[in-house]
Amino acid sequence: GYRAYGLDGQTRVLIEGINTTEGTSGAGFYFDYASLEEAFLGTSGQTAEMPNPGVQSQFIARSGGNQFAGEYHLDWYNNALQGSNIPDEYTAPTAFNNSPIREHSNEIDRYYDTDINVGGPVKRDKIWWFGTYRTQFNAIQQPNFQFDKTFDTKLWNAVGKGTYQINQKHKLVGYYQWGQKIQANRLPQATYTYLDEGPTNRQDSGSWVYKAEWNGTLSDKLYVEA
Repeated sequence: GYRAYGLDGQTRVLIEGINTTEGTSGAGFYFDYASLEEAFLGTSGQTAEMPNPGVQSQFIARSGGNQFAGEYHLDWYNNALQGSNIPDEYTAPTAFNNSPIREHSNEIDRYYDTDINVGGPVKRDKIWWFGTYRTQFNAIQQPNFQFDKTFDTKLWNAVGKGTYQINQKHKLVGYYQWGQKIQANRLPQATYTYLDEGPTNRQDSGSWVYKAEWNGTLSDKLYVEA
C-alpha cells in the first residue's frame, strides 16, 4: 500500500491501464516486474485517469520490436551468506518462562528469483510480441514454528503482450498476465505459537489481468483509446 497526505484509502494501481487495486490499498496481486518497461508513481496533479486524491501508480509492460531479443536473470541466496544474531540467553531452555526462541529461527534459509523474457517481430513494422516467465521463492525460518520446517512462499508469473499496427492511425494491443501465490503454511494468527502444521493454512491463489485495446487517431484533434 501507499500513503500520501495522510491518506491511504484512495490508492489506484494500474498496469497497462487496468485498475488492479484491492481493499488493502495496494495491488491485487504480485506483478512480474521483469516484464515492465515503464513505472510511474504520482502523488498530486494527476491526469483524468485518477478520479480522486491519493497515490496513483502506472506500470506499462514491454512490447516486442523489429529486432528479436531475449534476457535471462537470476538472483540467488542461501543461509551460508547470513550470520546469526539471536543471543544465547534467548535460546536457553529456561528463557521466556521455559518457551525459548529456537536457534537460527529468524534467518533466511534460501531464496531465488529467476525470469526469462523474449520478444520480437511477427512481421516487421506491423506485428510484435513479447512474453516473460518469472518464478520467485523464499524459505524463511519462522520463530512461531516449534516444528522443524521453514515458512515457504512461491510466486510465479506468466505474461504475454502483442501489438498490431494496423496502419499509421490505428493500433491494437493485447495483454495478459497470470500471477500465482503459494504458501504451504500460512499463519492465521501471527502471534500464535505453532507446535505442528495442523493449525496453519495452505494458500494457493491465482490472479490475472488482461485486456484488448484499440488506439485510433480519428482526426488532427481527436484521439480515442478503448
